[in-house]
Amino acid sequence: MGGALVGMDGRVYALKNNSQELYAYDPDSNVWQRKADIPLGPENKKVGYGTALTTDGTFIYAFKGNQTRGFYAYDAGQNTWIRLPEIPAGPENKSVAEGGADKIDETAAEVREGAGLSRR
Repeated sequence: MGGALVGMDGRVYALKNNSQELYAYDPDSNVWQRKADIPLGPENKKVGYGTALTTDGTFIYAFKGNQTRGFYAYDAGQNTWIRLPEIPAGPENKSVAEGGADKIDETAAEVREGAGLSRR
């Protein structure tokens, strides 16, 4: 399992499992459009179990799951991904394999501010 959905700007964004593929669905035109692939990152891994998406209305934030600590922001206006600081391993030295959705909302706002990403 893996993959995730989030809504922003009247569209639904889908990050597909076991891939790097991001799609945006426009309900007005009933069309899916392929967007920029999420980077493989330093772990050289695709999206997997534990993936989660959230948005602050400006950026879409993604945990890749798949036993990684990769954390990214997607800029829909520029169709680009921005690599953000990795998720801390914590005292148990664990990567995100499950429960990413529980962590991503609380992390996104803190990281956006710390990384200097501004709302438009």
